[in-house]
Amino acid sequence: MNLMDAASGWVMDTLGCHGDHTRIAVQAAVVVIPTYLLYKLVAPGRKASVYAAHPMSPHIRDHLNAVEAKNKYIFHHVLEEYFSDRGLALEIPKNAVVVDVGGHVGTFSTHCFIRSGQTAKIFTFEPIPQIREKCIKNLSGFDPTGNQIKVLPYGLSDKTGRVEFTYCPMAELLSGYKNNDDERAILMHPDHIVRNYYDPECAESWKLMPFPSIFLYLPRFIGEPLLHALLTVWIANGPQPFLVDCELRRLSDALETEAVGPRIDVLKIDVEGAELDVLRGITKADWAKVQLVAVEVHENAGHLAPVRAILLENGLTDYSEVQDTGTTNVNLWQVVAKRPQ
Repeated sequence: MNLMDAASGWVMDTLGCHGDHTRIAVQAAVVVIPTYLLYKLVAPGRKASVYAAHPMSPHIRDHLNAVEAKNKYIFHHVLEEYFSDRGLALEIPKNAVVVDVGGHVGTFSTHCFIRSGQTAKIFTFEPIPQIREKCIKNLSGFDPTGNQIKVLPYGLSDKTGRVEFTYCPMAELLSGYKNNDDERAILMHPDHIVRNYYDPECAESWKLMPFPSIFLYLPRFIGEPLLHALLTVWIANGPQPFLVDCELRRLSDALETEAVGPRIDVLKIDVEGAELDVLRGITKADWAKVQLVAVEVHENAGHLAPVRAILLENGLTDYSEVQDTGTTNVNLWQVVAKRPQ
């Protein structure tokens, strides 16, 4: 018996846990802890904020730095997906009206607020209470009075009512409609996560997360099986997804209730497979207000063609669609459609 087997056996006996995956996970810790210390020595230090050159008050800058540090992965993922030249390259004009459907923890709304010179009026929809609490905390620091940024406590669909959402404590980005559970199971499977982890297009994002980025500093033949074993144990034994009862309204009803006004500069929709329902909840009169739509489309459910048809029929004819190659097994597309000026 070697030293690693002896050490892992002692830890497992002490904790009263058993099983091959658990043994591998314990053995991984023996490798990961010194690797993490090495990572802290060789990894690049904290980079300056992407908005370091943007003028803002000390209070706003301090809060922005806190939001970025606390939500580093999703903060930069949203930046790349929506605002970089490699993504949709969205521009947020001064005094823009932004409707953020699927607000999550508020990172898209944060980017819009800062990129508009802190002049945008933003309506953020997040129906899941556990996520909405974080969203409110992140956004209220930019606008304590709620005059510019408003977080709405319901989801959007083509009808009003209540529906069960699945909340995923270990992967909140995947939370959403219960009827998307099959796709969610694929995305949460260790095989899928490990495959994406070693995809060159995803590596830069993983490096923003100290724990998983450790494995990028190990030879792949060592890191891959250790990461897979740890994920298997973590997913099986961590907090499991559960159902949450949430309210739904039509977007057009919400626009009237919230007095959004005659123009929507940006309508962003990222709702884990419910994008068609959201679009179908907009009346013809309200479509005339929308200048730009950015929507994540789940083609596994056959949504791309009907989404395209709805946008083109409603005058958003400056249209483009790009497949998201960074997510295997799930056929995602990023669509942006503008009203010609």
